Amino acid sequence: MARSGWRCSRCPGLLNYTVVLLNPSAPAAATSISQTGVYAGGCLGPLVFGPVAAHAGYPEAWVSAAVAMLLAAGLMLLAGRALTSR
Repeated sequence: MARSGWRCSRCPGLLNYTVVLLNPSAPAAATSISQTGVYAGGCLGPLVFGPVAAHAGYPEAWVSAAVAMLLAAGLMLLAGRALTSR
């Protein structure tokens, strides 16, 4: 358990490294966009999850969280394709 937490502590660094690697001409702008998404999700996620779990139950809250993650992944794929097609 502690070992997996140690590995996950490096995920933000890998995200920033990849964003900068893919956008070497504007690393500050690129990482600011990705970090805005990270912090918005970290702030809004619990604020939405709590009321959904309280009113609909935990299974529905986890399903809504999974749907949100799938939507985010889909939007990332679309954005990536849009950027590479330029």
